[in-house]
Amino acid sequence: ALKYPDAGELALKASVDTKKGMTAKGEKLFVTVPASFKLAPAAGPLRAGADFAVDITALNADGATTPNFDTKDLNDAGATGHDVALDVACRAQDGAPGSFASSLCFTDGVAKAAARWSEVGRIDLKASVTSFLGIKTLNAEGRTDDPLKNCPGKVGPFLPQYFKLVIERPIPEKDRTFHYAQEPFVLRAIAMSKAGTVTENYDAKIVDAVTKAAYGEKLTLSALGPTGIAPDPAPGVLNVVPKPDPPAVEIPASAFSKGSAAVTLNYTFAAVRTAPQAIRLRATNGKAAPADVSSAYAAAPDPDPAKEAQTTLRGGRLRIGN
Repeated sequence: ALKYPDAGELALKASVDTKKGMTAKGEKLFVTVPASFKLAPAAGPLRAGADFAVDITALNADGATTPNFDTKDLNDAGATGHDVALDVACRAQDGAPGSFASSLCFTDGVAKAAARWSEVGRIDLKASVTSFLGIKTLNAEGRTDDPLKNCPGKVGPFLPQYFKLVIERPIPEKDRTFHYAQEPFVLRAIAMSKAGTVTENYDAKIVDAVTKAAYGEKLTLSALGPTGIAPDPAPGVLNVVPKPDPPAVEIPASAFSKGSAAVTLNYTFAAVRTAPQAIRLRATNGKAAPADVSSAYAAAPDPDPAKEAQTTLRGGRLRIGN
């Protein structure tokens, strides 16, 4: 039996000298593929739509790295059919499957892959090569899960990158930029990926198969000044309509469906005679880092600079000129 500890194509040569002074020679090419891949994804929580790292190591049957599995060296040698695919093996929840993308390149048997998934939840990954150097019977795979068991979702959890807040207005009022004090208005909070897409799995009815917890969360709302800083003193208070008991300015976790939830609010001035005030609305899940999600997220480039809704509040008094 022949055992070779690395990957690639080799020429096996053999010769034998007979007692009659004759020499028999033979040569045969053979190809070896890694026996498996070991995957080590970045620890969660991770962000929907954001790159996360996955270390992938090509191993031989004894569990040692195969350094000849090197993308550049194989390409330089004119070899084809050695690309490794990294994809989702399973999802630990129902709901939207999301989109997955990755890029990887092996150096000395190890790849530092960058991957991203567009949704909220947990997943498992698999790396595979289905045909090595043109030989379809040579294949290898590695997974973060056991395919004979239920999906454990070892990669994640994936959280929204930020919340987008939108004031919903009837079509006749779509261009309106103000509200009167105590006038009800509808605010919608939308859970977003880093790429600026809705994360539909942020939903009260979609449950983690392992933890049994729903992916929707309670959000706390606040009214700030137009630059995002809380005024001191505040000109008034933000309220949920109708006012809950006990009073709280929140969107309940149970309200989220396919990534969004709406709540009716109003703002009451502390003093009747108050000049028009511009406010900026903010939402947060109230979690500590690294599990915190807020509408205050900023990045360069920013996928959505207007993610926090703004409006101007008026007291509703009339001014009559002479």
